[in-house]
Amino acid sequence: MIKPHQAAGVALLLIILYLSTRSTETATAGAVIAAAATAHRERKRRIERDIEAAELRERAQDEARESAVDEARRQATEEAEEWLDSKF
Repeated sequence: MIKPHQAAGVALLLIILYLSTRSTETATAGAVIAAAATAHRERKRRIERDIEAAELRERAQDEARESAVDEARRQATEEAEEWLDSKF
């Protein structure tokens, strides 16, 4: 992963290369590298957002499951108490 200070260093190097050689190929290469670095950062951010969203969905599903289990347990307890009350 390219860190911001590394990207700045690469950009500075490309500028120096361009100024010293006056070559458009160097500028083009710099643009390609910058575009690749930007795409990489965006891809990483998207993956992190996807992971966070999946974790949130998973937590919501766990909470819903726990709520359903608690409700089923409450109903079973009530039914058992009613049955015991009717028998004794």
